[in-house]
Amino acid sequence: MMTGTGMVQRDTELNEPTLPDAARSTNEFLAQVSHDLRTPLNGIIGFSEFLLEGKPGPLTGKQREYLQNILDSGLQVLRLIDEKLTPQPANRA
Repeated sequence: MMTGTGMVQRDTELNEPTLPDAARSTNEFLAQVSHDLRTPLNGIIGFSEFLLEGKPGPLTGKQREYLQNILDSGLQVLRLIDEKLTPQPANRA
């Protein structure tokens, strides 16, 4: 029968995630956040490109300028997502 510090230490060890578990959880979280951000962002980028191609009709110069700014900003955010939120493979020793 364990009492005192030994029991607390054993309970703590059983509840602590291992390093691979923590890395897997982090990668799963990053993948979900990345997906959640990319989904609407791809719509913004795609619709901006569609409008810039003039498919629904001609654009004024100001409209073209604003749409290009939207497209450029969307692509910049997409690059940031790729750089910062793409899960990295676990380092293997």
